[in-house]
Amino acid sequence: DVQRRERRHVMLSYQWRDQPTVKRINEDLLRRGFLTWFDLTNMKGSTADAMADAVDNAEVMLSCICPAYKESPNCRLECQV
Repeated sequence: DVQRRERRHVMLSYQWRDQPTVKRINEDLLRRGFLTWFDLTNMKGSTADAMADAVDNAEVMLSCICPAYKESPNCRLECQV
């Protein structure tokens, strides 16, 4: 889809412990007119497939890194896609 390619999103990657902070970041990006991919609102189907699509179709991937992020299997998977 041409329009989807022209309007790519900011993919938010984070460890669940930081969800309240990342939720506020997502809301702020949306208010500023950015299209975002945030798991609470965009996750559908297979987790691995959804994350791979989110990364593949992102203009920017915003990774909120902390020690727990580096230890999380899901977060590590997102970085490997």
